[in-house]
Amino acid sequence: MKYMLVLAIVFIGLWLWRGNRRVPAPPAAKAAPQQPQLQDMVGCAVCELHVPRADASVGRTGDLYCSPDHRRRAEG
Repeated sequence: MKYMLVLAIVFIGLWLWRGNRRVPAPPAAKAAPQQPQLQDMVGCAVCELHVPRADASVGRTGDLYCSPDHRRRAEG
């Protein structure tokens, strides 16, 4: 009977110890990656390749080209 009482106290102690342990906090949520900004796409006047307006070369007449080489080729 004495051993059953000691065993019961040990089990109750373990049960309380496991129940009172703090659960580790979940890792902080990482910020969502930013979406790339949409850009206006324009077609090259020579080869009709679409490039972002910021990367296009502007000719003397206002036409847009995919590269300086195509701009030189079109302007002669």
